[in-house]
Order: sequence, then C-alpha cells, then structure tokens
Amino acid sequence: MWWMVFVLVGALSGVVSSLASAQLALGTEQQEALTMIFWVSLVVSGICAIGVLVAFIRTVYVLLDRSDRRWSGE
Repeated sequence: MWWMVFVLVGALSGVVSSLASAQLALGTEQQEALTMIFWVSLVVSGICAIGVLVAFIRTVYVLLDRSDRRWSGE
C-alpha cells in the first residue's frame, strides 16, 4: 500500500532527527548544519505522520462504506 512509504520515510527521518539531536547535545563544530538537519527531519517526520493518519482514516472510511453497502443490499 502507498501509505507504507509515509511510514518508512517518517521512521527514517525520525532516526535522522534523533542522531542529529544526539550530535547537537555533544556540542560538535557543525552545530548550524546539524540544527538545520534536525528541523528538516522533524518537519518531514510530521508531514509523514499526517499522511499516515489521513491514509488510515480513509481506509477505515472505505471499509465501513463497503460494510454498510453489503448489509443494506446495494
């Protein structure tokens, strides 16, 4: 299913943001670049989470609609 792409990209960006956060906590020399990577990966992770939520709600709606049609005799 297409929503698995959102799950995979969201998980990978979550890992990247965690690694960037850990490097920022250690206080490395490239703090500006790491801060940008951290925020971009958080935004990507949030967008993917919204995409997965929309896909889940749409899937439930379609399944309920099919179930309703089956019981109503359409």
